[in-house]
Amino acid sequence: MNKKNYKVTMQDIRAIKIGTSVTFTVDHPKDINSIRNRAYNINTQEPELKKRYSCATNFRNRTITITANPV
Repeated sequence: MNKKNYKVTMQDIRAIKIGTSVTFTVDHPKDINSIRNRAYNINTQEPELKKRYSCATNFRNRTITITANPV
């Protein structure tokens, strides 16, 4: 799934199902770091979700792909 120019929330990240990925396109490359930090914060703050998020970024294209992996 690819979402363009969309404000990514914690709920959006939590909604990613285990074994799937979502790619977000942001307005500014600085937004990528913010989104990545949110995903990694969920990893440590909400272990009860039983999934860990990994991120792949492309600053040139202003995209971040978040994958939900099983713990």
